Amino acid sequence: MENQLEQLLHLLESTTIPNTRKRPNILYDSAKEYTYYDKGKVKRILNIKKCRSMTFGFYKEFYKKDPQIKPLKNNTKYPHLYQELQKTMALYDPTFDFDCITLNKNVVTKPHKDIHNRGKSYILFLGDFEGGELLNTKGEVFDKPNIFYPFEGLVQHWNAPIKSGTKYSVIWFKRFM
Repeated sequence: MENQLEQLLHLLESTTIPNTRKRPNILYDSAKEYTYYDKGKVKRILNIKKCRSMTFGFYKEFYKKDPQIKPLKNNTKYPHLYQELQKTMALYDPTFDFDCITLNKNVVTKPHKDIHNRGKSYILFLGDFEGGELLNTKGEVFDKPNIFYPFEGLVQHWNAPIKSGTKYSVIWFKRFM
């Protein structure tokens, strides 16, 4: 497993994790910090703040009479990374059932709940960093790299600031299937 984690970290370090502004539940304190535009569909235009994050797996269509569950574009845009993330969990816990994987680079979250997650999640930190502990209202602290931590996304959680280095967080979870 140690070799797999080293290989995954090397792959993450060589991948440009894109900026996203689609995470208001963790980036913003209130609705005043972003603007809604309504042109048939609701679009969210976030002001200034952004983070490096991407999600693999599946999503459910919105604004459709019979919404379907479809694969995310990152699955085919970053196929090698997606395969390595799946392989990593399969080596650690081959029985764990997940349909989404979120990858964050140096993301510090505000207190939030992952309200769409179902059941247990796993989180793994990779990299050479100091700080950035994941804390929750149950009093749990997750802070060490290269350890798979089981956690409940429905319990309010947040991060302490990252003091130095680069911290990658990988979260495997179930939403739909």
